[in-house]
Amino acid sequence: MPSSQDREEATKYKTLIETSPFAIITFSIHGYMTSCNPATTTLTGYKKEEILGKHFIKLKFLNKNSIKHSIQVIKNLVQGTHVNPIEFKYTTKKGEKRYAKTWLKYIDTPNKQREVLVIFDDITDRLALEKKLRESREQLDAFMQSATDGFSIFDSKLNLIKVNKTARDRFGVSEDEIIGKNITELQPKIVESGLFDRYKQVIETGEPYFDEFSLDTSRYGLRHFALKAFRTGDGLGVITTDITERYKFQERLELLHDHAARLGETEEREEVISITGECLTDVLGYMWCSLGFVKDGDLVFDHYWGYEIDKTLRMSLDGLGVSVKAINTGKSILLEKAQESELYVAPLRNTPAGSELDVPIIIEGKAIGVINIESEHTHAFDINDQHLVETLAMHVGASLHRIKSTREKQNLQQQLFQERVRAEQAMNMERMKTRFVSTATHELRTPLTSMKGYLELALEEAESQSLKSYLNIAYRNTERLEALTSDLLDQQRLEEKRLELNRAPVEVSKLVSCVVEEMSTMITEREQHLTVSEPIESIVLNCDEMRLCQVLINLLDNASKYSPENTEINLSVKLVENTVQFSVSDEGYGLTSEEIDKLFKPFPNIERPVVSQQSVGLGLSICKGIVELHGGEIWAESPGKGKGSTFTFKIPVKK
Repeated sequence: MPSSQDREEATKYKTLIETSPFAIITFSIHGYMTSCNPATTTLTGYKKEEILGKHFIKLKFLNKNSIKHSIQVIKNLVQGTHVNPIEFKYTTKKGEKRYAKTWLKYIDTPNKQREVLVIFDDITDRLALEKKLRESREQLDAFMQSATDGFSIFDSKLNLIKVNKTARDRFGVSEDEIIGKNITELQPKIVESGLFDRYKQVIETGEPYFDEFSLDTSRYGLRHFALKAFRTGDGLGVITTDITERYKFQERLELLHDHAARLGETEEREEVISITGECLTDVLGYMWCSLGFVKDGDLVFDHYWGYEIDKTLRMSLDGLGVSVKAINTGKSILLEKAQESELYVAPLRNTPAGSELDVPIIIEGKAIGVINIESEHTHAFDINDQHLVETLAMHVGASLHRIKSTREKQNLQQQLFQERVRAEQAMNMERMKTRFVSTATHELRTPLTSMKGYLELALEEAESQSLKSYLNIAYRNTERLEALTSDLLDQQRLEEKRLELNRAPVEVSKLVSCVVEEMSTMITEREQHLTVSEPIESIVLNCDEMRLCQVLINLLDNASKYSPENTEINLSVKLVENTVQFSVSDEGYGLTSEEIDKLFKPFPNIERPVVSQQSVGLGLSICKGIVELHGGEIWAESPGKGKGSTFTFKIPVKK
């Protein structure tokens, strides 16, 4: 019978198995399950009763390979042979395939029974993680080996433990020659330069370090690199990027800006073109270059560098060609394989182009020209070349625009100067004309008055009819001269704003009657008919009666003078809103729109029929001035030549 001590040890043994986080099972030397803890049921999904008492080869979660391997392990245990942990596949009750690592031991239980103790540890997640880590390492290694940047990894003591092909090629060494060596051996001057301490600082602090340096490589000569050092694990990672092309681009860009400064100083278009060619060949180093500008709907190339050509090339903007496409789209075109493009046209030289770059010259949003560069090699130009030529094209466009604007400004200033001179001359002539007219008019009025008086006396005393006829002709011409001097004086007063109105209340009907009475005889003598239409109600205007009569008489006289016999002339008066509107219509020769625009100016150059009493061309201008002094406006209308005219003016009714 077991002692109390045995029972206590058995209890401890059972408790230890039951509470273990690992899955634990025991089976007899004959292979039958004697115990399993809760962790086992959790791991496999099978209940205790589905496991206990069964032979291990009947356990559903073990596959055939696992059972076969387990039998051999148990035999080794019985024989006293050391057994290492084994890994095998198992299947949960839900059908999930998983992996476990087991430790087997031959033990004596507290009940003095010999059993096999099996401890399970599920390693499925660990194996999956290890697989991912392997794949990541493989991907990282593949990336490092294929990368265009140089990758180097050092341990905490800065011994090289990994390096990719790009980094090895730059130094011209094999992996075996450098792996395991300290960085001080690989770069003897690294301590002296202070870079060694910086690398150690990166490892200690985790702060990355960036720098740029130049190196004379064994294979590629002097190159420029950007460096990034960073902590990886307890060691150091270093990435070096070749920035030689960027350096070259910067150098070419700086030289380009120097030439741009020259472009900004030139004042001649041909000098801009010359500097552009010099920049393309000497600074940027291109072999075949040309410059074309848009002229008369074509793209015309007559500036070449690197070509043995002395002729002008014209390309229709409606046709093919890379340069034409660049002009029409306003965008740069880069062809790495020019001859494979449908835009490519026959070259100017014997050797076809392998690469072509065309960059438009833009002024105020419009392409006015194009810079063309070509090479006999494919892939000769890249995006850096495009950026450089675009920068040059921008400076060329700005210089050409500046030169054009400067010349236009100079021409405009010259035109303004000439206009100012002409205006001053015109003003001087106007002043001279005004003085002359004023002087001549006053000088004429006195003798004309005397002449008119003496002619009137002579007409009264003349007995001979022929003499009276001669005197009447002289008298009428004297009246014409007197009217002309009056018109000249009125025009001068209007221009100098010295004509004053003698306003007084005037009945419109009385004013019209006086005018009709004065004009009726003359109109009747010309075998014309005058009709008058006016409102019934009485209308009073505050106006200068004599001046308004002058306007109406002038309009009626013109209507009669420029109308044939047996035609009708109409004088119409009506109240329109707060104005009195006077209209004189005729069936005369009519006017064109161009003639109407000139009518109310002094001395208008208008072709009119020759009449017996031809005017000098001041009447309508004076009418306009008088009407506007009254606060009114005057205008003319005509359907066209031979269809009559209507002259209308309106005067405000002031209450």
